[in-house]
Amino acid sequence: MMMLLFLGFIFSCLNLFILISIMLLFFLLFMLKYYWSINEFMNFCMIDNVSCYLIMLTLWVVILVLLKGLDLKCFLNLMNYNYYMMIFILGFILMVCFLLKNFFIFYLFFELALVPLFMLIYFWGYYPERMSAGVYMMLYTIFSSLPLLVTLIIVWKISASLTIWMMKFYTPLNYNKLMLIFLLFSFLIKSPMFYFHLWLPKAHTQAPVFGSMILAGVVLKLGGYGLIRVLFLVDWSLLMEIFLILGLLGALWGGMVSLCQKDFKMLIAYSSISHMGMVIYGVLGAYKISVLGSLMMMVAHGLCSSGLFFILDLLYTRVFTRSVLLLKGSLILFVGGLMFYWFMLIIGNFSSPPSLGLLSEILILVSIFSYNLKMILVIFLLLMMLVAWYSLFLFIFNFHGDICLMNGLIIISMVDYINLFCHLLPLNLLILKMGVFY
Repeated sequence: MMMLLFLGFIFSCLNLFILISIMLLFFLLFMLKYYWSINEFMNFCMIDNVSCYLIMLTLWVVILVLLKGLDLKCFLNLMNYNYYMMIFILGFILMVCFLLKNFFIFYLFFELALVPLFMLIYFWGYYPERMSAGVYMMLYTIFSSLPLLVTLIIVWKISASLTIWMMKFYTPLNYNKLMLIFLLFSFLIKSPMFYFHLWLPKAHTQAPVFGSMILAGVVLKLGGYGLIRVLFLVDWSLLMEIFLILGLLGALWGGMVSLCQKDFKMLIAYSSISHMGMVIYGVLGAYKISVLGSLMMMVAHGLCSSGLFFILDLLYTRVFTRSVLLLKGSLILFVGGLMFYWFMLIIGNFSSPPSLGLLSEILILVSIFSYNLKMILVIFLLLMMLVAWYSLFLFIFNFHGDICLMNGLIIISMVDYINLFCHLLPLNLLILKMGVFY
């Protein structure tokens, strides 16, 4: 892996094809896990279904981001070279995060991912507010991570082990509610949970399209992955129902806020918050079937939201606005070929068949019945209705109604269509192989 990383640095300045080939080699390496048993991969690494699928999601999104670079004419100048190197470094850090089984090293890489993400927002962001967006992101995540660091230090002093599987037997976490909250807080904000979500819409609106694709596709999954890892370490029964209801109400309010947005990018960002609220609910449900549903939803949301940000950027770079009021109109007259991909990503966003999100919502819904909480079922059904509502709103305003701004032909390149197809293909075909998730 280190050899391939070194080759990526050396050869990416010569040709972007080589960089994409290296990322594809990483992707194939982890696909082989299902065919060749790897008992001892590395002393500090672990590969199970959770980490393997999130690693492949990371590699796939980074490959699609770099594929977009093939459509640019001047990717060999210094700024674009630094741009792609920053994306490559961020993808590598995220991949290592999903591999580690030592909780302290995981924490270091968990925080290290903020550095290239902040640089992407600050140096290649769109608007003057990008500095405040980066500061918001750093303050929220660092503020939430320091209690986690304190908890890890206390656990290490008592148990002398920070290996994820060993912490289950030696930690005092089951007897201290404050330490439970500290352990959970960092992952909830990184997800993010609705009440601590303000850094995410700012980061999305100021980030370039590549930053938004990686942020929505992979970085948000760090929170869900951390929740899955700590879920079976401790007894959550003391705090379970509180966080379950908070997560579900946060998802509901995120859907309501999405309906009020005038900026399409803000709308997609708040829809991400709504979906991640469902992921939080499924993980904290602590049933295997709900955790499985959350894993599927993370993969489906990573592919779908990345595609939505990409297709929105295709429109923004041609008409220079993301306003709901200015973009409304008969885009089908000007970008008819784009309508199919937009529609398929939209129905994937509200978990219509045959997308993977349908199965994930069904599995999370099944876990609700075990709690005998009728109010939670009502909130969940209202949430699914809201998701369909703002998703159809997003589609109808773009492709129907009176023409407001468009007055000419919009050209979309073949590389962009291939990129969108690569988003749709796994999103709609993985449901046929859902057994491998389990």
